[in-house]
Parts: sequence; C-alpha cells; structure tokens
Amino acid sequence: KQKIDNAPFAAKSFSELGIPGVLIERLKKEGFNVPTDVQSAAVPTILKNHDVIIQSYTGSGKTLAYLLPILSVIGPLRGENREGDVDGGEAGKKLGVEAVIVAPSRELGMQIVREFEKILGVDNKKVVQQLVGGANRTRQEEALKKNKPAIVVGTPGRIAELSASGKLRTHGCQYLVLDEVDELLSFNFREDMHRLLEHVGRRSGGDLKSNAKKAERQLIMVSATVPFSVVRAAKSWGSDPLLVQAKKIVPLETLSPEPVNLSPNSSANSSKPSKAVVESLPPA
Repeated sequence: KQKIDNAPFAAKSFSELGIPGVLIERLKKEGFNVPTDVQSAAVPTILKNHDVIIQSYTGSGKTLAYLLPILSVIGPLRGENREGDVDGGEAGKKLGVEAVIVAPSRELGMQIVREFEKILGVDNKKVVQQLVGGANRTRQEEALKKNKPAIVVGTPGRIAELSASGKLRTHGCQYLVLDEVDELLSFNFREDMHRLLEHVGRRSGGDLKSNAKKAERQLIMVSATVPFSVVRAAKSWGSDPLLVQAKKIVPLETLSPEPVNLSPNSSANSSKPSKAVVESLPPA
C-alpha cells in the first residue's frame, strides 16, 4: 500500500490521469490544460475505485478532482470502453441516478452544478440536476421524472425528502460524494445524512452492516480540513478509505487522533494555528 498504485503527482496534462479524450477536449475548451496537484492525486485514485477523503485548501480544484473521474464513468462523455454493451445509451437511461453529490448549503450545491454544466456543455445540461432546499420541490420532482438525470447535486434535507417520498431512486447509485463533509457531520444534518447513507447505493434490503453492502457504492468525501470526526466517519461508512492530499496518499489506518491541549495557559494553543487550519490554506 506504500505507493498506492503510483498516482501521477504533479501531472503535466489531463491525458496522464486516465480520463477519456472527449472529456479532455471539453476541459481544453474551458481553458483547463494542466491539472492541479490535488487533481493529479485524486483522479487516478478514484478511477481505481478507492473510497477517498480529498483534503486540500479552498480554491485548489477539489470539485474537478471528483467531477472528472465521475464523468469518465457515467454520462455522455464517459470513456467508450466503459459503456459495457452496444446499446450503452439505452442501458444508461434505465440505470437512473448514478451519482449523488451532497453539499451543506444551496450556494455550494449550485456552484457544483455550474461546474458540471461547464464541462458537460449546453447539449448535456439535463444529465445533472440540482435538488437544493428552498427551491420549488414540485418543479424538481417534475424535472427528475422528465429529464432522468444521471447525477443529482443537492442539500441533505431535500435529497432525503425526495428519497423518502419515492420520487428519487438512488439504490443503484455508483457514487456518493459528500462535499464539505466536516459541515455535513454537524448535528442539524444527522437524520438526513443517516437516510442518505442507508439508501444511496444500497441495491436492496439485506444486512446493511456487511462489507458487500458497503462496497456497492464508491464514497468520496471532500474537505479543506480533516478533523478526526471525518476520519472516524470515513472508516465507518467507507471501505478501506484513503486520504488524498496534494502530493500524498495515505491509508486512514496510518492516521492517529491528534491530542488536544485544553489547558488555558498552554502557549502552544495560542501562538500556533492548528495543523488542520494550516492545511486548509493555500501554500503561499
């Protein structure tokens, strides 16, 4: 596990990351020519079906780091060798929702949708659908029925609500992405997150605790900081998850909880920012 499949750190072009040519063309059109460090590490790791926590500072391209491997496997820009059978298009339609991306706020949800639309292009806009709270629910239900999106992006409450009402079927889902997962772990989202983790990618009842069930979907967690609560959640929800940082990929077993010094006159606490905060800032 030392090298974790030799991820190409600091790749010079997107073609080194193993994504389809049609996707590389779309990236070029949008002015993306060289992947960022976190994309170089994360894209090949996700394509190799590992569950991951992607940790990198805000603005380092984390959204594309999971968006590209997902679009390499599902949707109209996926690699030809991944279609499975001749009538891949038809089969794709029957699969229903194949990726669920959860964000703690509607602003972030809308931002992620825009990023997807940018890469998918105008013709393929219906592949992705926004399901955020505060927007008209009936309209969202109608769009789900009419467009049959492969990817949904939304807030925990709205996704859980539509799932509970049977309007959103996610049992056959391949990917569950939890963006800003440190916020999604907060108490307000607990009930909705529980429902999502139980239903997304769980093909049918059975023993939810068995490893076979865990492995049915790929779990991608994204965060600028990784407190130990996130590590604990990843171990409990994922299957052998890896922590992916800009130039480092490590198995979660190698991480130990950092001791917290709560003594009021501790100089260490006041003079130095915590390691988590430092890692969430740009290197410069």
